[in-house]
Parts: sequence; C-alpha cells; structure tokens
Amino acid sequence: MFHLSKWYLDLVTDDGVVVVAYAARLTWGRVGLGYASVLRSMPGQPPDETSVFGQTEQPSADGDRLVWKQRSLGITARWERLAAPIHKPLLESAAGGITWTCVMPAARASIELKAGRYRGIGYVEQLTLTIPPWDLPFNALRWGRHASETHSVVWIEWRGSDMRRLVWLDGTEQPSASLDASGVIGLRDEARLELGTPRDLCARPALSRVIDRLPQFSKPIAGRMAAMFEHKMVAPSRLLVAGTAVDSGWSVFEEVTW
Repeated sequence: MFHLSKWYLDLVTDDGVVVVAYAARLTWGRVGLGYASVLRSMPGQPPDETSVFGQTEQPSADGDRLVWKQRSLGITARWERLAAPIHKPLLESAAGGITWTCVMPAARASIELKAGRYRGIGYVEQLTLTIPPWDLPFNALRWGRHASETHSVVWIEWRGSDMRRLVWLDGTEQPSASLDASGVIGLRDEARLELGTPRDLCARPALSRVIDRLPQFSKPIAGRMAAMFEHKMVAPSRLLVAGTAVDSGWSVFEEVTW
C-alpha cells in the first residue's frame, strides 16, 4: 500500500527572502522513509537547500499556532493563523486518492535557521496521497498561493486525462476563476490577482533525490514519472478589484510536468 503525507510550509519576508520547507513521511509496502528539506532564496543570490532522510519531525499544531523543529536541518519555525483552513478531497478513485488541507492560507511566520532568522507572511498545507504518483490521471500541475495580512488566494490546476481547476479567495471557492499569464482572473466582484516579475526558486527534476535514496523506486518510476520536472517561483502580487489595488503581498507558485 502506498501512503505519502507531505507538509509544505513557507515564508516570504517584506523584502522578498523566501524560505520553503517540506516534511514528509512515505510508506510503501514494507518501505518507510522520512524526508525533510529547507530551501532559502535571497534576492540576487543563488538559492541554498538542505535535505535529510530518515528520522524526521512532523509539524505540530495547537489551535491557531503551528510549530516545526527539525534539529538535523537546524530549523525552528512557527506559523500563527491569519485565515481559516480549507479542506478538500482532490481525487477519489479505485487506485487511491488525494486529500488536501490548506492548514493556513495565510499566517504570520518566523523561521530560525543557522543562517539567520526571518519573519514574514507564510502559508502551510498538508497533502495525503494513497495513490502512487505513477497512477495519477494528470501529467501537469499548476499550484500557487498569494498571502498577506488581509487576503489569501490559492489555486490548483491539473491537466491530463482528468482536468481540474480549483481557486479560493479568502477561503471561498471561485468557480468562475481561471489562470492566465498575468495571474488569476475571474474572481468575485471583478477581482483578479496580478503577478509581478517572477524569480526562480528551483527548476529541476522533481524525484531525483528520492530515486537516489530508494533505488527500489526506479522500476515503477522509470516511465513517465522519471521525467517529472518542477519549476517553482516567487513574485510580488496584487489583488485588484475593478482595476484598483486593494491588497499586496507575495505569491509562491509552481508548475510540475511529467
């Protein structure tokens, strides 16, 4: 049986420093593995990233606060909720499913690393997969989030044999919304999210580190999953209503293809 629980946690400071973290646990048959990573991107500098496998700590939630400490990565982090959570089963099939919980669409966050301490607006989600990635009914995924002290926008779109687009503005689903080159359009009250000039956080094969660590994955991944590629970016973003900016913040977003 395949079971993956993956936490995604981030923070962007006012001046555009980005910290992206993952904490995951995988069970596949008799194989069990913990994984954690932290990526830091400073404007004008190459990003740096550290990953660990084995015994990893999972985030701990207490009311409107979430804490994560991973000693092997030298990280101590905290998020305090600014927006209510969103829960959505994304896929249910005979092969398994995907359950997604946007734990904190927007949060005040602080992250302490060996390289320094950072404060800003962050985001937290948890994804649970019981379907192996090579059985997913899509081969392209676009995901992103805008967060500020007052507003949040989250979007998920996938394409393949199954097509789906889901967008939330301040926790309310937006059935008329769509994605274009400028950002997210078709939000309620003539609102749209406008993305500024993006900066790359990473552009790389998505599963290479897992395959290197677990060679038993090589056979099932050897087909289309071996080509999985992730491109993650950050950009300043503005929420506009009828053409007037009502909010500004940062968006972290990505496209994954295979």
